Amino acid sequence: MHSKKHLSFSALGKTISKRLEQIPDTRKGKGTYALHDCFMSAFAMMFLQDPSLLQFQLRLQ
Repeated sequence: MHSKKHLSFSALGKTISKRLEQIPDTRKGKGTYALHDCFMSAFAMMFLQDPSLLQFQLRLQ
């Protein structure tokens, strides 16, 4: 089977991360989390397809 390296999770994550870094953070005040980190967490939740946020959090522990 032929492996497509540009479609691997690692390559996809790097590509998405680079794109998300370009989005300006226009939130007011001090944010606890970087906007990029929030977006990457959302990407991880969608990729892993847990049925709930709780199950996603439990998987991370």
